[in-house]
Amino acid sequence: MTDIRRHIILIIFSLAFAFCASAQPVEHIELLKPRHLKKMAANAVTGGDPYSAIMLFDRYLFLKPGYLPVMQQLADLHRYTRNYTVAAELYKSIIEKDPNAGDAMFYAGCMLKSQGKYDEAKEMFEKFEKNSKSSSDIRILKKLSKIEREGCEIASSVIGNPLNMNAVRLDTSINKPHIEFSPLPINDSLLLYASFRTDSITYYTRDEYASHYPSRKFYLAEKIDNRFKFKSMAPYPLNDPEQHNGNGTFSLDRKRFYFTRCAESQTGKVICKLWRCNYENGRWSQPEVLPDYVNLEGYTSTMPAVGIEPRKKQEVLFFTSDRPSGKGGLDIWFTVYDEKNDKYKNPRNVGNKINTVGDELTPFFDEEVQSLYFSSNGWPGIGGYDIFKSSGNLTSWSKPVNVGYPINSAADDLYFVFIKREKQLDPEPDREEGFIVSNRAGGANLLHATCCDDIFSLQWLDKIKVSVKGEVFLIKADSAATMGDIFFENLEKVKAIRKQIVDSAVVSLYFVDDNGEEVYLTTDTTNGKGEYFFKLEIGKNYKIDVEKDGFLPKETGFNTLDISRSDTLDISFGLKEMPIEPFVIKNIYYPFDKTYLTDNAKIIIDTTLYRLLIENPSLIVEISSHTDSKGSEQYNVRLSQGRAESVVIYLIEKGIHPDRLVAKGYGESQPVAPNENPDGSDNPEGRQMNRRTEFRIIGVLKKYSDIIYED
Repeated sequence: MTDIRRHIILIIFSLAFAFCASAQPVEHIELLKPRHLKKMAANAVTGGDPYSAIMLFDRYLFLKPGYLPVMQQLADLHRYTRNYTVAAELYKSIIEKDPNAGDAMFYAGCMLKSQGKYDEAKEMFEKFEKNSKSSSDIRILKKLSKIEREGCEIASSVIGNPLNMNAVRLDTSINKPHIEFSPLPINDSLLLYASFRTDSITYYTRDEYASHYPSRKFYLAEKIDNRFKFKSMAPYPLNDPEQHNGNGTFSLDRKRFYFTRCAESQTGKVICKLWRCNYENGRWSQPEVLPDYVNLEGYTSTMPAVGIEPRKKQEVLFFTSDRPSGKGGLDIWFTVYDEKNDKYKNPRNVGNKINTVGDELTPFFDEEVQSLYFSSNGWPGIGGYDIFKSSGNLTSWSKPVNVGYPINSAADDLYFVFIKREKQLDPEPDREEGFIVSNRAGGANLLHATCCDDIFSLQWLDKIKVSVKGEVFLIKADSAATMGDIFFENLEKVKAIRKQIVDSAVVSLYFVDDNGEEVYLTTDTTNGKGEYFFKLEIGKNYKIDVEKDGFLPKETGFNTLDISRSDTLDISFGLKEMPIEPFVIKNIYYPFDKTYLTDNAKIIIDTTLYRLLIENPSLIVEISSHTDSKGSEQYNVRLSQGRAESVVIYLIEKGIHPDRLVAKGYGESQPVAPNENPDGSDNPEGRQMNRRTEFRIIGVLKKYSDIIYED
């Protein structure tokens, strides 16, 4: 990759489409010689002015047509400024002149795809994968090419099955010819966003640019007659005229406001940093930059989004960064905020379930259902950047899914967000309206049809809302029932007493993917009525488990696959008290002086202990074997240990995890009946009772441990 191409990537991606730079007028361009044109174009790229560079390179090719290095640079500039049509034609011309120009094939495919020409794009990607020579850059592009090709293959299905919603470009008082970005609903009638508000191209010399910085600022829009219209500049102390301002988000309690400021560093790289305002004494404080270990020196940190860690209920700050140890270009990272000490923990990458060799941008977290929305070009999509959704938290996520059309288009789609009212004012967030930012054609753009991003309102026409609720109660036996009857739910002797509720039980919700992998989502604790509640999403498999000290855990799976209208599912749980005494497994006999299991003993185990372990997959049990007093004490311990181990081995062979099984031989040390009568004679009945196999529950396997977050 040439220095010019590398530099323009840094400029465009550092701001992630926060700029729509305007060409500087070049005086007497027709008098300049080719070498001067080339040098000035390179300087324009370095100075962050791609449109002047395009003008100069265009003139160069007029004088020296067909010069491949400049054609490549010009094609790249049109690609990075998202002039898809011109870039595609230039890449095609490069391929005609140099059939081995592998990266030109790849980028030509991308530009065709961004125009919605999916069949042509797919053909170009296939050609690139087949003919391109191997190199470090090409290997990465080949990975991306397969993803882009898959996006072309699913495009007809995605577009042919649109969501029941409209994507409407906001009023022209908001969407100006330059870029608008980072919409943030403050409530259902007030919208905060960022923009460079002008209706014309404004030119600056380098000196004028330094003294008259054309910065992006925060503005407000207000809903009037059911339409958002421009209101004013944001009244909060957010806008710094010396930097670009944008990408705002509130903490869940509205006590903190996070946002981004970007400026050019001394090395010429545009660097974005995360800032914060605090709401104190009825007003917003002056902004303060986050610590330098969050805003890593020399790297961009931008696009904050706030979530919540569901176990400890701590605030999580997601953001996008190009810092080292990422998975690709721009990755999504997170830091956990310790409100008590007002400190942020060292940032961590959310992991390769989200981040790819491409770029991941504009995160937004829906804490109601523990889902992360983000834009990416590293997952199969129908455009350049598509919006995806994944369930989970911190570093544990489900495979992202494309959110569909018309949220996504052939162009770049970013900044998905929906309206959420303050919980204390309205406990039911309004999911009927949201926003995205897109450069899809149709807006009033200064330079070309897809140069600049506009804000779109998303209006669901029939939003399906689904949730699950239930109660947790005690399963109890009547006086004639044994603990074994309770345990194995002998319904003739056991009854569930719903009036005797179980409060403070921990109820956890998991998403189950197509491979059966479980992703922890969130936890609720039963209230004084034994009730729990979760909001869900349609089209998913879930699992709920219930735990409380002193009770046997319980779990069940369910799904929302066939739900076609809003509904609240009712799933209640009966818990059994944790037994203290051991259970005797009756009728397990061993051959004399042997440890192996008979076929009849295996049948008994299958219908009792094995069934228990399958139905309660978190239980840990001790299997114990006992003997009568015949033989030496040492011999009886060895014999009973071997018999207990034979049961454990049998259960492991049937698929029970070894961590859930403990074998213990007690020999003759724990009799439950006399081996001899009071007169010293043998007691056959007592000896038979002592020759027994038992199990007892000794714990619960912590199947889903908390994520340890170390500084």
